[in-house]
Amino acid sequence: MAASVATAFHTFAASGLITNATHSKALDDTRLVTELPTLETFAQIVDLWSMCNYFELFDVFHRATYSSSVVRQALEWRQPQGNRTKGRQLIQWVLDNYNFFNEDGAPVSPSMIHSHWTGFLASQAMALLRAKELAEENEIEGDITGLTATSLRAAIVRVLRGTNAAEMFAKCDDIDDCTFAWSGPSYIVKRSDRSEPYDSTIQGLTPFDVEFELGMSEHSGTRERPIIIDSDGEGSLPPPPFIQEACISFAIGL
Repeated sequence: MAASVATAFHTFAASGLITNATHSKALDDTRLVTELPTLETFAQIVDLWSMCNYFELFDVFHRATYSSSVVRQALEWRQPQGNRTKGRQLIQWVLDNYNFFNEDGAPVSPSMIHSHWTGFLASQAMALLRAKELAEENEIEGDITGLTATSLRAAIVRVLRGTNAAEMFAKCDDIDDCTFAWSGPSYIVKRSDRSEPYDSTIQGLTPFDVEFELGMSEHSGTRERPIIIDSDGEGSLPPPPFIQEACISFAIGL
């Protein structure tokens, strides 16, 4: 799983495509995830993180992120959002239902494991950016109009804004060895005796989703005046309450 995601990131940086399949079947693939990795070892936890990182960064892979002439349909927003929701809830479920130990047998806190995930997300995002920078240096042009290293960085910053991963991504500028592979410590993983349910309050919204939802609200007549989104993604009016609540859940989830 981790290797497959890393390959997808490399291919996107070089050509703008996720696989060798056609753009419509690969880059814009928004199907809901139906298969999950087995979770018995820490390596398999890293596989899960890799899959979730792909979901977290999905918006930076879409043509519409770089061109105003490309319009994403509602389903193209809802299904990636659903995948992010499932991913974030599953990661929290693992923290609630598994125990982690270092090589000496000492317990490792869930907050530490969670910070490892967000750090891994930031590292993979920086590795993706540097792969794109390398492609530009070698005059390798991608398939997506408007996709450059500069616009990719802006898209990543926008997707991660307001999260711990955003702060870690900023720090990655000063780190030379950000890679797609997991380079952190390994832990012993054991299923705990407790059985906690999924936290349904954790949602899969990103700032891109917020803008889409605001646009849908205005289109349906629920807004008295237009929402103007500036280059930082800030709106001239606050989002509706259900969006605000979801963004709070998003910040907690990351």
